[in-house]
Amino acid sequence: MNIAFWSNVAGRSATSGNMLAVGIMTSVLYSLNTVMVQTDMRSKPIEEIFEGRRNDYMIHEDYSFYNRKGMNEIIDRSKLNLLNRETVETNMVNVKQTNLYYIPAARGDMENDSIDSVNAYKMLMELLNDISDVNMWDLSNGSCLSSNSIIDKCDVVVINISPDPVNVLLPDDERILNKAVFLIGKYDGYSRKSVKQICREYGISKREVGVIPYNIRYHDAIYDGKAVPFIMKNIFSKKQDANFDFINSLFKATNIILRKAEVKGIEQ
Repeated sequence: MNIAFWSNVAGRSATSGNMLAVGIMTSVLYSLNTVMVQTDMRSKPIEEIFEGRRNDYMIHEDYSFYNRKGMNEIIDRSKLNLLNRETVETNMVNVKQTNLYYIPAARGDMENDSIDSVNAYKMLMELLNDISDVNMWDLSNGSCLSSNSIIDKCDVVVINISPDPVNVLLPDDERILNKAVFLIGKYDGYSRKSVKQICREYGISKREVGVIPYNIRYHDAIYDGKAVPFIMKNIFSKKQDANFDFINSLFKATNIILRKAEVKGIEQ
């Protein structure tokens, strides 16, 4: 099951942070084997998001450009038609005490939008379906060869939108919209704009929309490489707790996405 996270514009809807939060919730709450892949080479590398400043929560591996591990090795192997399940599993990094994995992002001289990279992504999508339950893809913003290719092949596309629709264009391809759900990122519950009003401005159904509020503590946890323990610590928070609104909204958003993907056992 491949789920793509995408936005039309950069920096306005927290696409990477949203995917991270949903992926952690999917793994921790539902015990689904979840793999995260990043194709946007302009973003902070996914391994830095997990590791941050060195901490004991991660199984540390040295994935540098020089040893060509992670997506670099996967793309290299794909060029030679040598990409297989063993190669993929070797380049997956497990996050301790979870069913969550990530593949270190491609860096160095690798071109994200080259034909070689796109072909590797397509092969990787197929192989991951036999390895894990759910695969989440953090895509480059806007229209580009790699994002368009993955969106075309994925099972669900999560379109990340900001509360302000200015300069944000939704795809007009019905085939894509039919497999799409929407995430409002960086939402402020004190905003004069309600979720219902935002949906009306975008012309989308509220039933297909999840919300992930801005939470400074979650933002800091990402910076420190502690997003997983942050969500695990707060996953059963009570209404009076400071992070309840964030976790509760994340729970609902995750369920909307997983139901769209027709994952069994997801609460209504």
